[in-house]
Amino acid sequence: MQIKTQVMDFQDSKFELGRKQWTILEDIERRYKTADVSCFLHNTSIFDNEWCFKDRYTIKFNEYLPTPEQKPLRLLLQVATYEMIHTLHLSASTAYGYLLNFLGEYIPMLIERGILLAHHNAPFASFSSIEDHEITHTVQLALAKRKIIPIGALTFIGKLSALPQQEFKTLIGKLPTPWHGDGVSILKWCEQQRNIAGIETERKFHPPLPFETVSTIVKHSLPIIGSHDALEGFTAAIRKARDTNKSIDPSKALASAKECAPVRDYVLTQRDVFDQIIPIKINTRETRKNGRGYPQLYLDVSWTNHTLRLAQSACAWIILLTTGLRNVDMRNLRVGCCQPSKKHKDIYWFVSDVKKTKNRIVLPVGKTTYQAVKLLERLRYNDNPFLLTELKKPNTFKLPVSKRKLTKDELGKMRESTSLNKLLKFLPDYYDFELNTILDEEATAHCVRATLAGYIAEHSHVAILLLKRMFGHTNALMPDEYIRRNPLVIKKREEMLKKTHGAMARDLAKAIVNREVGGSYGTTLEKGAEALKDDINEEFKLKNENLTEMDLLQTMEERLTNVLLDDIEGGETYALITPLSVVCMRPTNDGTDSPCAAHLNHAKRQDSKISKAITDALMTLPNPSQCVGISCPTALLVKKWSRKLLETFDFYVNYRAGINADFNVEEEAKTFVKMYAEPLKKIYSEERNEGYFDVQTN
Repeated sequence: MQIKTQVMDFQDSKFELGRKQWTILEDIERRYKTADVSCFLHNTSIFDNEWCFKDRYTIKFNEYLPTPEQKPLRLLLQVATYEMIHTLHLSASTAYGYLLNFLGEYIPMLIERGILLAHHNAPFASFSSIEDHEITHTVQLALAKRKIIPIGALTFIGKLSALPQQEFKTLIGKLPTPWHGDGVSILKWCEQQRNIAGIETERKFHPPLPFETVSTIVKHSLPIIGSHDALEGFTAAIRKARDTNKSIDPSKALASAKECAPVRDYVLTQRDVFDQIIPIKINTRETRKNGRGYPQLYLDVSWTNHTLRLAQSACAWIILLTTGLRNVDMRNLRVGCCQPSKKHKDIYWFVSDVKKTKNRIVLPVGKTTYQAVKLLERLRYNDNPFLLTELKKPNTFKLPVSKRKLTKDELGKMRESTSLNKLLKFLPDYYDFELNTILDEEATAHCVRATLAGYIAEHSHVAILLLKRMFGHTNALMPDEYIRRNPLVIKKREEMLKKTHGAMARDLAKAIVNREVGGSYGTTLEKGAEALKDDINEEFKLKNENLTEMDLLQTMEERLTNVLLDDIEGGETYALITPLSVVCMRPTNDGTDSPCAAHLNHAKRQDSKISKAITDALMTLPNPSQCVGISCPTALLVKKWSRKLLETFDFYVNYRAGINADFNVEEEAKTFVKMYAEPLKKIYSEERNEGYFDVQTN
């Protein structure tokens, strides 16, 4: 059913205005009355006074808006929240948070001002009655009193303004969004408000774990996962005992001698394995039969629970360290999330739904991660579809707030982030080592994600070494493949690349301005810099502005940096530092063979029997490993990066002076000295005595 939005006229009488408003409101009510809210609410209709969210949250509208005249506001908030989930694609938990924050912060103000409040057919005021500065005032007041900004409430207002439905715009009116007036985002505006209030802005930061801690975690986790056969057999025996006496948790499953015996006997057959994890603990109890006492051997209940818990902890660590999953996504993993590749041996595909972005990621992982997943599947003591479950019987079968009964699938699921953090802490607690971050704070699952990202960002070889150990690889190629395809890694590498490009452009620009570049390409760049210098001087003359030498050099450096950065990031120049300590400035649109790749390209042409005319368009990438140095027309010597060439030059000069006469490289020495004397003199002359580079090469 389509809603016919009526036109409001300022000439309308109050009676006519009220009638039109309520007509639209009643049309909205009829349209949405049968809306399907089952995707985010449990046994609830859209206009119920109490909303029971599936995630355990509850909102009681009748506590915030209990009176009949508050119906327009209550109804529009309910419909707007529904549309935010369906039209704007907010998650249910996010929408809940925004709505709850809005109700707590702004409902008292709206009631006081009579916004969207009226009896049937009476006119009601819209949000247009509130001005931007009033919202700003409430934010500053919250900062003064509580040192916080109700950003959820502000975001709810922003989302209201983003709803496309015309009926909302008609009834709600112009929303007070001061950030729009300032031309900034909500977050930026909130930051500005904190600065005005003199409150420093702090981003939530999850510090990483030290490498030594991660290495210790891996060292203790791998043997446990390597014992997966014994642990899976142990779990199977417990399940059988449970099914026999209809119990739910392990301690009760092993409460009687009859059910304990098979589990105990299995464990004893695997004593060598279990003693390496947690030394087996057997208790003796006396049972009486026919007046006589008989000793009975029982597995210690705490040993059973600790063994299962320790295995869970080790598996969770390995999965987190190889995938970089968030806490919530780890807890939402389902049975079957990891499967072997049908094409590649020792590669397994790991599937996870990312709650924050609503994306599904597929990652390649190694055999150890696969074994960790499979072990967790066997360690599930509750028959729900989730990979991580509580080992004990739930304290309640109802959610604490809404009192909704848990479904069969939800029983035993790790619902809270703290549950996973406690599980992760179990392993270091047992092996008695600290689980602290680099800031000496207690670590959480989020810190693991920060750790993986940090290793990749700062020293990716460390991440590769860890993965080699976890996956049992003898080379770095396979673990690098896992790292390369991780979305977390992709993001970090993009950041690293951007940072590297910026640094290189700045360093190159500085070197050009300071005349610290050599080679024929260096001469070309310096000529371009001189032309730029003339242009800058002309600009300032036209403006009748004076320009000092320092200002000129600084302006040149800034403009050259921007030009070089555009070329590098735009893919117009390679800008590679080669093993010969020169910078390859080859243009990417050059269709001819580069000197370093000519030989290889020729060999490929010979092998493929394809004409040079065709392969010229295909084989233009430089080959830095075969760099020919300054003899290449696009090779650039830069003082910062070419010092190794100076050291080599010194060696050959000394050799020709007779210092290293045991060697016979006269021709090589002559060639090198002749080739590099002039460009090295240009950038390193102040570091050597006068005439040092003016050597005879005859």
